[in-house]
Amino acid sequence: MTRHGAILALLGALLLCGAPPGPRMAAQEPLAEAGAEAVCRAGGFRVRAPAAGWSVREIPDPHAAAVEVQVTLDARADHVRAAISVRPATPGVTAAVARDYALGLVSKDPQYADAAPATLALAGRSAPGLAVRRTVAGLPPFRIEQFYLVENGLLYGFLQYAPEAEWQTHAAACGRVWSSFALEAPDGSLAERARRLALAARCGSEVAWAPDWATAAARARAERRAILLCARFFGPFQLTDPAPAGPLMDPDVLELVRERFVPLRLAPGVKTPLADPKVYGMSPGTFGLAWLVTDAEGRVARETFDLDERSLYGWLAEAVAGHDVFAGAEAPAAVKETPLAHPARLLARGEASRARELLKMLGLPGELTSEADRAAAARLRAIACRRLRRGEEALAALAEARAAGDAGVEVDEAEILLRLGRTPDARRKLEAALAAGGGAGARSGEVRYWLGECSAQLEGTAAAEPIWARLVAERPEDRWAWRAAARLTSTAQAAGFAGPVEWPTPAQLDALLPIGHLEGRTVGRPSTEVAGIARAGALRYLLRAQRADGSWPHPSEVGRAPRAPANGFVDAVTALAADALYSVWGEPVVREAADRAVAFLLRSHRLWEAYGDRALFIDYGVWRQALVLGLFARCRREGRGDAVALEAACRELVRRLAAKRRPRGGWSYYLSPDLGPGGVGQDQSISFITAAVLLGLCAARDVGIAEAAPLARAAADCLERMRRPDGRFEYLLFHAAEGVSLSGGPGGDAGRGPVCTLALAAAGRAGEKELGAALDLFLQHAAGLERERTKALLHTGPDGQGSHYVLFDYAFAARAVRGLPEAARGKYRAPLVALWDAARTADGAFRDYPFNGAAYGAAMGLRALLDLEPRAEGAGEGAGGGAGEPGKSRDPGGSEKR
Repeated sequence: MTRHGAILALLGALLLCGAPPGPRMAAQEPLAEAGAEAVCRAGGFRVRAPAAGWSVREIPDPHAAAVEVQVTLDARADHVRAAISVRPATPGVTAAVARDYALGLVSKDPQYADAAPATLALAGRSAPGLAVRRTVAGLPPFRIEQFYLVENGLLYGFLQYAPEAEWQTHAAACGRVWSSFALEAPDGSLAERARRLALAARCGSEVAWAPDWATAAARARAERRAILLCARFFGPFQLTDPAPAGPLMDPDVLELVRERFVPLRLAPGVKTPLADPKVYGMSPGTFGLAWLVTDAEGRVARETFDLDERSLYGWLAEAVAGHDVFAGAEAPAAVKETPLAHPARLLARGEASRARELLKMLGLPGELTSEADRAAAARLRAIACRRLRRGEEALAALAEARAAGDAGVEVDEAEILLRLGRTPDARRKLEAALAAGGGAGARSGEVRYWLGECSAQLEGTAAAEPIWARLVAERPEDRWAWRAAARLTSTAQAAGFAGPVEWPTPAQLDALLPIGHLEGRTVGRPSTEVAGIARAGALRYLLRAQRADGSWPHPSEVGRAPRAPANGFVDAVTALAADALYSVWGEPVVREAADRAVAFLLRSHRLWEAYGDRALFIDYGVWRQALVLGLFARCRREGRGDAVALEAACRELVRRLAAKRRPRGGWSYYLSPDLGPGGVGQDQSISFITAAVLLGLCAARDVGIAEAAPLARAAADCLERMRRPDGRFEYLLFHAAEGVSLSGGPGGDAGRGPVCTLALAAAGRAGEKELGAALDLFLQHAAGLERERTKALLHTGPDGQGSHYVLFDYAFAARAVRGLPEAARGKYRAPLVALWDAARTADGAFRDYPFNGAAYGAAMGLRALLDLEPRAEGAGEGAGGGAGEPGKSRDPGGSEKR
């Protein structure tokens, strides 16, 4: 790393990210409280909490060779803090150099003012640093002081901050922290982590990355290749990138990318034609991890959120198949001179099926005369079968290779066994190869990497660490050691997550298919006829796609951890589907399907209650709990299912949601910008999530779950604080800065208006006027939202619109129409039906963000189209979400509001 880069990395961790408001990392259990001493062995120092009400927490950085110890005033943890950050020192970087660079950096940032040099005496040394004033809209001004030391090969940063008005109150306590600071010998773990991170950074280096778009486009045209945009837009989240250490370290994917693609990293600041809305459209708020295949003009041929090597190889091969513009270079003349060169060339190009058929013919008697050729042909056939996920056929081909004299097939057999889910058998093969081959020879690194994976699958991620650590220590130049180092330093490893290694099932792969082709918009037909066609297709899809256990599939199942008790996305989709099916009248087979879904959800609920929540930086469990609560409450109201079990589950779900509520607000799935277990997270609420929870709480309240009523009132209070005077709702509200708008333009706000207003209507805080205004705004900006549908990247719209909530917004707009008198519904039906018609696919489902899946789309679409049906006044409204009668509060503990 250059000196400039080293200092910039230091400042990113020690000053800008550590400044208020709020913790950069999720806080761990305290090391010390009220004057007790805490020891940071990695950082090589001791420190004390200064007084009662203060505590010390050590927070390893999962993304860098760094550790931070925070000394916080617990009651004001977001605003009063002393912190010590430590990382290995880069040669040439002294404390004075760090101080000077920091002064220059803050002088260019308008948030900082009045920067001046300062010093701090600690551990018998004088630490150079700076003092600065920081102002952020909606927050009080903060005073921040940052100091530096270089000792024992480590660079220390000492930070203290508090609101400017409170500085004198807390300065003495921070002074006691620094006077207690004492150095001791570090344990060397930061240096080792730095070495691992350097090795991990070599993952992905085996492909010829284009430095910029112009180079990529020129190469694509000259070599008839596709451009592979490896997009990474994580915003504030401190997460490792799985792409270089995952698919780009897989030999199959690596060969295909080298042969057919020009790879280009796409991240904030990289200029491409995709920024143009006429080409694709990418706003400054673009978010997500995706791969996009484009031509030299930037036209997207295919895109995916799924970066799992087990399914990505086939996706990449299909992306370039049959496109003349992506045909690649002509085959060398030598390919025609030997019988095995041609199938090998086909394999390199991603044409595994053709290679397999050709190799099968070469396997006929008389085609290959030597044992060596027969062994080579069998091995090539095994590779083709592996890439086609034909495991048993691949094993048979490897057995043929062994019979023809190839003695080195055990490692290949072990990988196939892993992909077939036969992990114990794979481990035995690998151990035998290691023992018989004197360390497995040239493939020792590969053997040890997969042995670590076997341990991770069978015993958990901690069991893999010593195996991978030894590989990293002994074979640092081996590409498999790079991959092991990446696993050891990944956020997934820090969270104890080991993803599956066996191949996805055909049903799981179906869920990952790219967006299906449109069935064709039914232009010119009456809206009622269009709705009927779409509604019937969605119903057929749901009945056909329901599984024997009562659930529906979801794309997330491809990456489900081996020991995960249940899947929250599957539960959420199943709740939505059951709610839609219960809204279909007079069909016994439909009701039976919904009943099976409820039975599944009750079983899954018991698993979740036994397992408990394990939220990290994102908690999608709040969606599951809100949707399942609304469905169970509906079942209670309509007399469906086991009344006792449903009531008990409703009470448990309300308790779970109560525990997730933000201290000063509503609900959010965003907890912290960094991945870390436990912790207090940030005190903020998201409007449309709070609205979804409020709908579920109102449904529970209306069937007698008394503990839901006060929570519903609190949710409605929060949602009202997020409603602007013009009727729009904030996306997110930081409760320390209420009154400060963080939302973008009206196009980004309009989609959430119906669900937020509908939730307030359920709580008696809104009526027909507000619902109509929200629908008017929604339709005014619906075209911008529709343009985002099906994208694999999120928030690419000019006002932050994202593909992941398109159908959600469409569905709740339809539900809001249902909340109006019949006479007022007509003007909204046709445009909403047209939006659903545009999203319809040939399988009868509806699609937006690919990760949401077809079952989600079919469930949302069916319920929405039912909500848009003309009905006589007073006819049964169905339940689904517990909206109740808009404008009228059923809260027995509150007053009716308008």
